[in-house]
Amino acid sequence: MKNLTVAGTMLCLILALMACNNSAEQKVQAETNVPAVAPVPPGPPFENINVTSFREKMDDDNVVILDVRTPGEVKDGMIDGAINIDFMDPEFMGKVSGMDKNKTYLVYCQSGGRSARACKMMSESGFKNLYNMKEGYMGWTD
Repeated sequence: MKNLTVAGTMLCLILALMACNNSAEQKVQAETNVPAVAPVPPGPPFENINVTSFREKMDDDNVVILDVRTPGEVKDGMIDGAINIDFMDPEFMGKVSGMDKNKTYLVYCQSGGRSARACKMMSESGFKNLYNMKEGYMGWTD
């Protein structure tokens, strides 16, 4: 009989603790379900633009034109005022990281693929205003 009383007391104690714990969980849940301002989703890391838009953006004083083609591709010509940093160079990000992250970058390669990857990497590194010429230098010369 004594074992039954101890077991009953233990059961009551466990149920009481569970009820208290459940009440505490409900209180925390009620406090955390307060409507909050939704965070602003991040914008795209860069924008793909056509040759016409690229040309229009070149007039801005805050623009850097970045040619990410190889030296072999650059020997066939490049856009006036562009800085060439070869995307295929293992030191590409090291060279780019020293540039002003607050400027606007117009980036191009031969056909738009490498420059898109360069824009993505630059965005991940903190660059804010990036535009990829989606047709690349081939579109520029057409």
